[in-house]
Amino acid sequence: MSDPQPKSKPLVVGVGAAAGGMEALQELLASLGDSPDMAVVFVAHDASELQASRLDQLTNATSLPVVELKSRQLIRPNTVYICPPNSLLSISSGSRLMLKPATEETSSTPIDHFFHSIAETQGEQGVGVILSGMGTDGTLGLKSISDAGGMTFTQIASSAQFDSMPRHAATTGVADHVLTPEEIANELNDYVAYRKQQSNNLTRESMLDEIERSIPEIADVLYNATKHNFKHYKTATLTRRIFRRMQILQISDVANYSERLRDDQDETQNLFRELLIGITAFFRDPDSFESLANEVIPRLFEGRTSNDPVRIWVPGCATGEEAYSLAILCYEHLDHLKTQQGNDRTNESQPTFQIIASDIDEHALAIARQGIYPLGIADSISEARLKQFFVKRGKRYHAKRNLRESILFSLHNLISDAPFSRQDLISCRNLLVYLGPHLQKKLIPLFHYALRPNGYLFLGPSESISSHDELFRTVDAEHRINQRKGTETVAVIGDSRGFVSAVEAAQAAAIVPNEEDTKEIHQVLQRIILDEFAPKAVVVDVDGKVVCSLADTSPYLSAGEGLHQNNLIKMAHINLRIGLRGAFAEAKANRRRVVRDDLTIISDSGEQHVKLTIQPMMQLGHETELFMVAFQDLGPPVSHSDSPTNDSAGSDPSSTADPQAQKRIEQLERELATTRDDLDRSIQEMEATNEELTSSYNELLAMNQGLQTANEMLEISKEEIRSSSEAVARANADLQNLLRSTRIATIFLDDDLSIRSFTPAATEIYGLIATDVGRPLTQIVPNVRDMPPLPDWEQLIKEDGVEHTIVANTGKAFIRRVLPYQSHSGDHDGIVITFTDVTQLRESEELFQSLVRASAQIVWIANTDGVADSDSPSWREYTGQTLDQWLGFGWLDAIHPDDRELTQKVWTEAVAKDRPLVMEYRLRNRHGEYRWFQVRTAPQRRPDGTVNRWVGMNIDIHDQKQSRLELADREAHLRRVINNQLGLVGVIDRNGLLLEVDDRSLEYARVNRHEVIGKPFHEAPWWNYDPKVAQQMRDAMDRAFKGEPVRYDVSLFAHGDDGVLIDFMIAPVFDDDGNIEYLIPSGVDIRDRKKAELKQQEVAVRLEAIFNTAVDGIITIDRRGIINSVNIAAAKIFGYEVDELTGSNINVLIPEPEHSEHDGYLKTYEETGHSHIIGQQRQVTGRRKDGSTFSLDLSVSETSLSGEHRYVGIVRDVSDRVRSEQAKKNASRRMQMALRAGGMAAWEWTPKKSYWTKEMYELFGVTDDRKGSPELCFSLTHPDDVEELKRHWQEAIEGNHDYEYEFRIVRPDGEMRWITGMGEVVRGKSGNVTRMYGVNWDSTQEHVQAETLRESERRANEASASKSAFLANMSHEIRTPMTAILGYAELLQDIIQDAEGLHHLQTIRRNGDYLLDIINDILDLSKIEAGKLDVESERFDPAHLIEDVRSIMEVRAKEAGLELTVDYGQQIPASIQSDAKRLKQVLINLVGNAIKFTPKGHVRLVVRMEPDPIRLCIDVIDTGIGITPEQQEQLFLPFSQGDSSVNRTFGGTGLGLTISRRLAEMLGGTIHFQSEVGVGSTFTLSVFPGDVTGVAMVDHSQPDSKLANEPECSSAAAIKLNCYALVVDDRRDIRFLSRRILTKAGATVDECEDGLQAVEKIIESMKAKRLPDVIILDMQMPKLDGYATAKRLRELGYDAPIIALTADAMQGDMNLCLKAGCNDYLSKPIDAAKLVALVSKLT
Repeated sequence: MSDPQPKSKPLVVGVGAAAGGMEALQELLASLGDSPDMAVVFVAHDASELQASRLDQLTNATSLPVVELKSRQLIRPNTVYICPPNSLLSISSGSRLMLKPATEETSSTPIDHFFHSIAETQGEQGVGVILSGMGTDGTLGLKSISDAGGMTFTQIASSAQFDSMPRHAATTGVADHVLTPEEIANELNDYVAYRKQQSNNLTRESMLDEIERSIPEIADVLYNATKHNFKHYKTATLTRRIFRRMQILQISDVANYSERLRDDQDETQNLFRELLIGITAFFRDPDSFESLANEVIPRLFEGRTSNDPVRIWVPGCATGEEAYSLAILCYEHLDHLKTQQGNDRTNESQPTFQIIASDIDEHALAIARQGIYPLGIADSISEARLKQFFVKRGKRYHAKRNLRESILFSLHNLISDAPFSRQDLISCRNLLVYLGPHLQKKLIPLFHYALRPNGYLFLGPSESISSHDELFRTVDAEHRINQRKGTETVAVIGDSRGFVSAVEAAQAAAIVPNEEDTKEIHQVLQRIILDEFAPKAVVVDVDGKVVCSLADTSPYLSAGEGLHQNNLIKMAHINLRIGLRGAFAEAKANRRRVVRDDLTIISDSGEQHVKLTIQPMMQLGHETELFMVAFQDLGPPVSHSDSPTNDSAGSDPSSTADPQAQKRIEQLERELATTRDDLDRSIQEMEATNEELTSSYNELLAMNQGLQTANEMLEISKEEIRSSSEAVARANADLQNLLRSTRIATIFLDDDLSIRSFTPAATEIYGLIATDVGRPLTQIVPNVRDMPPLPDWEQLIKEDGVEHTIVANTGKAFIRRVLPYQSHSGDHDGIVITFTDVTQLRESEELFQSLVRASAQIVWIANTDGVADSDSPSWREYTGQTLDQWLGFGWLDAIHPDDRELTQKVWTEAVAKDRPLVMEYRLRNRHGEYRWFQVRTAPQRRPDGTVNRWVGMNIDIHDQKQSRLELADREAHLRRVINNQLGLVGVIDRNGLLLEVDDRSLEYARVNRHEVIGKPFHEAPWWNYDPKVAQQMRDAMDRAFKGEPVRYDVSLFAHGDDGVLIDFMIAPVFDDDGNIEYLIPSGVDIRDRKKAELKQQEVAVRLEAIFNTAVDGIITIDRRGIINSVNIAAAKIFGYEVDELTGSNINVLIPEPEHSEHDGYLKTYEETGHSHIIGQQRQVTGRRKDGSTFSLDLSVSETSLSGEHRYVGIVRDVSDRVRSEQAKKNASRRMQMALRAGGMAAWEWTPKKSYWTKEMYELFGVTDDRKGSPELCFSLTHPDDVEELKRHWQEAIEGNHDYEYEFRIVRPDGEMRWITGMGEVVRGKSGNVTRMYGVNWDSTQEHVQAETLRESERRANEASASKSAFLANMSHEIRTPMTAILGYAELLQDIIQDAEGLHHLQTIRRNGDYLLDIINDILDLSKIEAGKLDVESERFDPAHLIEDVRSIMEVRAKEAGLELTVDYGQQIPASIQSDAKRLKQVLINLVGNAIKFTPKGHVRLVVRMEPDPIRLCIDVIDTGIGITPEQQEQLFLPFSQGDSSVNRTFGGTGLGLTISRRLAEMLGGTIHFQSEVGVGSTFTLSVFPGDVTGVAMVDHSQPDSKLANEPECSSAAAIKLNCYALVVDDRRDIRFLSRRILTKAGATVDECEDGLQAVEKIIESMKAKRLPDVIILDMQMPKLDGYATAKRLRELGYDAPIIALTADAMQGDMNLCLKAGCNDYLSKPIDAAKLVALVSKLT
């Protein structure tokens, strides 16, 4: 079963990654969100990224479903797919993900492989993303996606854990965006939204048109930025690439993009690189490169030496793969030559080659020069070639040096720069296809110019030179290999004259290199000379150079004296030159034959008139056009004695001189004009030569640049070596001077502790002399007191140096440092000992310690990191700490615990920021008392400004600190008093200024203290929101200053709820003299009080509403039982009014005996506290006003209202519930009786126990002493059913679904029974299953009945199949002779001419058609009953169909003398969706019946639409005999026509209406009728018209000639066949009939009797290469039927059409025939017109 297709094609986002890629993918998916219209496919290069734990993390990171691929999967949007490890993933044409295992032989890398598949199948719908990873996998794939028009991303290297893969993709320029994973996700979402906007095809097409119109403007912008003109590139290419850039940038307007190009230089460069389209690969089209290696490369190197290298030019090389491919082919051929020649050939004679690869993309050329390519090139290069020409380093392949050096990569514009000339091979593949016709026409001649004669041009598979056949000949058309056409004259070696005579030009030495061209020239020349001219003729090229001649051309042409120049004009006789030059120029200009017969030459025989003919010879393979020049004498020569000049010797000389002079002048003028033409041509030749020199100059310049670069690199290397040597020498000298200048005693020891060298200062320590070098240091006595021994080697390496302080005998102090000696290679090679003089430093330190001890303060020193690493006697003296307790951070222990953490934090921050510190803390003295100290620290800095150490001093400030603390305590006490008041408090002086205020007031005002203190109180922010409130405060202050306390409510900041409502009071404070000293304002926030009052009111109202609207009754009574209040519900329950109950005793509501005992209950409770009903809910009996009693639920509680004790009772009438419960009990008893009567057994299960009824034990055949449980049931279950029963039971108790299962049990007595069980699950509040109850019953009898039913059904199916087979066979057996009967009757119509014979034939034909109708009806009914008759769904015009029915049936109506009309009562749809064939069949049957049963009158069709439900209705109304009520009852029964009288009178099978109603129902409608005997009948057909929304409604009430279809050609005579047909049928008469029909139409026909003969016939025809154009094949034949025959023919390779001929109407549908290999089919009997038309269509 195929997967369902998704509604829309999603955007496929391929994500490739390796190490660290899973984290980046999680970040990308988390930012991607729901990913609308996107399918993300992740392919990992590293299998470790696909561990189960990591996939779980990925699933948690996204809300999208994550699918790990196991097999092929249809791509769906909003889904993440994971490619499993060690697999190659691809996308099929049906948008399915396809998996195949990756084997060791597979060279494809997984990411590149999948990205290539995205490019091939998705095109612009593809997106590629490269995330973190090592290597280069994915780069080639990204490039293919970009070339296909998709979008590409790579992770920015700084955000990747491993940046190799994303960095390589970014640097090679294949990524459109370089972003973080989060930014990639945002860009993808934006891209999807942009694509939705652009999804309208009209919008896309209009945008492409707009881009095309803007190309000149965009090309100008590109030219200004890059100096490269793209105007003549193919418009479609430019449009597509510009549109892709707009998609990437998500710009929908071309004008905006043009503006972006002008303003954004980066985008200009991006578009420039986009337009370069660097589609290249190693050995792209391998077959073409193999042909090049076999056919061309050997010819290039044939006869070459090292002095004559093979020159190859690769224009548009991109990143160099094609150039390297050609170099590999050349090297392989050279290796082959070496193998053939062995050591006989020296290196000097070994041929060489030079490849020039050019492009305009500097970035691509830089990649090509490096020769570094990803691992994916292994797909294109064989393993042997990789091993020979590349080196694998890490995740890349590096081209070897000799391969790189054989190619010169040069920046070159093929269109505007001069070409590289004298090339043997030009490989220009996949470049011309992107250029416009103008550039193509320019570049092909340019390649012709750049190639040597007979050089080769290698083009791509999509490129050709068909428009330049005169320049190139095809060598290999399939692989686009062409050779330059051209010849050149070869001088005879050893001829000292330096020229070739005209006679010699015709000899073998003057033949051009290409022998085929020479033969062609000679053949054409000989043919023209023999047909039209005298034999003296030469062939010259367009420059007048003689190519060859047929005979001696003297006296017309001669070599002359001196150096010979091969030129027609200069070799011509002096009297012919002027005329010959003019005629030759005319022939070249007009490209047609020129004849001159007015030329003469003077010879010894006299004056000879000459006829000159110049004939163009075009397209003969020469590199230039050729001309034949023929000379023919006109008559005999005229001797000098016969000249008119001799006869007129006595005449006036001037009479003859003037004409001769005039003639001479004319000749000179013509010669002058010709000379000018020659001069112009020479100038053109000079320009061409100059262009060639320019090309050579550019080539030499490029080579010179390469050599100069290499020379500069050598010079740089030399200079670096020399500089290094000098630097080493200088460093050595500097080191020696440094050691002397520092005066630091230094001794260098080797591994044996022998002295290697020392500085002069070392003599003061050891008294060393020069001869001590080489002696062990341990043998020399130092001038030091107690010199410590040298540390062992392990200690030295571990601690990286050891220091000691020593004192010399002279009293000087030194620090001895022992360090390992580290060589230039990093190895340890000996020991270095230094002695640093610290005498002055030691004295200074002792002086400082003395000053500290003399000072009363504490002084200490810490290192750069703030750690105490030197002693502080003053600190230890005060605190009593030991030295070890003081060092490090031990000094913190002496600080008060409350100050310790803060002190450490502040000190750490000061050290980190290199800034001085002043702070206070409490320090413990040696007696355990804490005193306050102020500590001041400052850093001591080095000359460079860095901290060297810290110096600190502690000062005792305990007394001052105590005074400040006491003052602060008093102020804090006063503030606490103010702040802890219930309200707001302040102090106002005599001027009305605020002196103090509490913090709460400041917090309310959201102001700082300084903003209000000292300011007028009445202007404070509490009041200034309203001038009236401020004035009210001013008045209150005036009254208070007069001695009156003022109190009122006021709102702070704002009115109403937005402000703070307070109870404000301002009162005066008097001094001892009674004068007002201060005013004390105070206020209490009364918002809560106000809210409480309002809330209390709301609660009272709410309680009153609840009390009066409660559904349950509520009654309150006092201690005496008197009712204080009662709600409406309670009064209604008891049948009283509220006023009637209030004040009454509760006893009135209680029946006896409780009525009398109630007061005793209350008294007992009051005395003993024993509760009888209080605090409990129970069911009691109540009494209504009318005295009736009823059941009610009563709950009583006690409360206190207004200080009085109350009892509250809640009552609910439960009479209905009590009655319902009783009904349930009764129903339960009845159910038990029903279960027992129905043979059912009930059970119940809970997690703790199970319960079986007695019937359950009886059902399972066990006694009730065994505990009923699921386990008991399982133990009695049939072994084949027990596991499935347990699974269903477990799923039920887990709450997945209710329990229902049928199983077998084996009772203890061995009897097997079928049991059906059903159970319902009950869940608790938590959703867990708390219990399950159900029933089981014995279903054995049902199984017996079901088995009997299945057996009956099987037999019925077999009978139906037998019937179908019988009908199919009968169809074939009847239709086959009917084919002969009807076919031969049709043939006889052309033979029989008399009217009676034709009438008899028509009778045969009519009855045959009638018999076919009967057969078809029977078969249709069988198909309908078997469910094998399908209806098709197509859209068609119902009016046209109805008109077809009318035109078909009108003939029959006219024959019966009836009128057939169609009325359209209303508008109908222009088209409906239904089965036109079946609808037409039903209508023809209904109209045919109406005509048959209507003796006179008319038949009318009324077409209309029914709105609800929507149906197309057609009423067929006749004025016929009508149908009686008895006949109506069986009208639609098969084989019924009402009664036998109808059948006898009118005939028929009685199937028509049965089939018609079935078909109508299949079309979504039905057929119903009305009829009256003697009046007529109306049959109404209704069908469902499909969705007619938006379909036009058409009015056909007026006659419309357009409805009538063109009459179909019913005869085969109009079609003429010209084909060879083979008829295969086992019936001779069918073969004869088919042959006669096809032969009559013009076909040639052969016959075969069965399928085996047909197969043998086709095999023989294949050998003879004369196969039939079409086969007409009967599908039911003995030996080998038509289906098997068609299959065998297709297997043999027969691919011409096969027409199936079948009478199997039950199975003869087209699917079976097509499956067998047929192209179409016809049903018997054969319709001649259909057969001829189908053969004509297929052939």
